[in-house]
Amino acid sequence: MDPILSTWKSITLLIVSFAVMFVGILYLGAPSTIVLIFAGVSVIILSVICGVRWQKKE
Repeated sequence: MDPILSTWKSITLLIVSFAVMFVGILYLGAPSTIVLIFAGVSVIILSVICGVRWQKKE
């Protein structure tokens, strides 16, 4: 059976994503495209660390 994300892990990933966007856009003044790419990459890396395989996400 493939591991799935629990509710708390999913909420944690959402919080990380919003935090990266908040810091990147408001504090650093980075372009929104770069911030969104970085937020997506950070969530993908964290979800792979949590045990969800890349094939499951695709």
